[in-house]
Amino acid sequence: MASTLTLLLGDAGAGKTERLLREYRQALARGRERRRPGTALWLAPTHRAQQAITTQLLESGDSVQFAPGVMTFDVFAEQILAAAGKQATPMSPVMKRLLLRRIIADLAQRGQLVNFSSVTQTTGFLDVISSFISELKREEIWPDEFLDACSHQPPRRAKRDRELGLIYQKYQDHLEKQDWYDNEGRFWLARNALNDNVRGPFANVEFLAVDGFADFTQTQYEILGKLLTWIPEAKMTLPAEQPLTRPELFDKPRSTVEQLRKHLPPLTVIRMEQLTADRSHWPAGLRTVAESLFTNPRKIVPSPGATGLEVIAATGQLGEFQAVALRIKRLLLRGIPASKIVVAVRSVSDSGPAWRDYLTEA
Repeated sequence: MASTLTLLLGDAGAGKTERLLREYRQALARGRERRRPGTALWLAPTHRAQQAITTQLLESGDSVQFAPGVMTFDVFAEQILAAAGKQATPMSPVMKRLLLRRIIADLAQRGQLVNFSSVTQTTGFLDVISSFISELKREEIWPDEFLDACSHQPPRRAKRDRELGLIYQKYQDHLEKQDWYDNEGRFWLARNALNDNVRGPFANVEFLAVDGFADFTQTQYEILGKLLTWIPEAKMTLPAEQPLTRPELFDKPRSTVEQLRKHLPPLTVIRMEQLTADRSHWPAGLRTVAESLFTNPRKIVPSPGATGLEVIAATGQLGEFQAVALRIKRLLLRGIPASKIVVAVRSVSDSGPAWRDYLTEA
């Protein structure tokens, strides 16, 4: 059966995720009716996004979801590796830094990092090396390939880059010797397992939702392509702007669309218009903030007035809790209905208990 891939493009507020959630609920309902759990899979970029989607599914009023199938790409890869029986051990970011620190110190002591001798003991150099290796691995560039490319560069740059490649080579050799894998290696192994036709708990998936991403690594593109060899229907969201007025903000999504056309089945692209509210009755200051939130600061036309917008200064998070709680209390005492007051926070699960305590106290 040929897979179909639909790409929902739109700016923030266009309703991409809401539409995908509706269709995902329908896919879960079809699985329940046929008593086939695990027929839908939702991939999210972060644990925070995963929690938000899971919460919306559970609060939708539908039947209880025993297998909502919402997970990050990392968790998906781990489940594939578990199904493949991989005995390799995942390496945490802390372990990665400790290993790199030891490798750098050893190479510096041997006089093999001449070009970086003055910075090898600094935290900044360790940060750069860690990011450098992650970037190469995301593009699946192996140490031997990088070292070979160094030979085609000008002599001075080649010497410097060969030292970087030597650190990368020692790092990867150690991972293979100890049978460890880092975050990027996790996707390599999962991709290889999928190539060996390991499907694990995802063998019955019939609907794939991919939401919240702006781009993917080379290996993730290949994983998605492999998933679509047996999943008949897939839908994906990407941020986009129409008409394009801020190209620097949407370079990654535009490139991602091109890569999707290259790696995945033929796309059906649906452009969703932004659901803009009527702001004519809004105070001028608030309207300017809403319309210029992501605009280049150099191109923002200042509001004629700041009516409707107030900034409350507070010291630290606890001070913020107190200031907001007291302000709400004053509004209530002035006769403002509670239904007219909204508090927006980054995460209710993270700071909800503290907000409840301070609001109760106020």
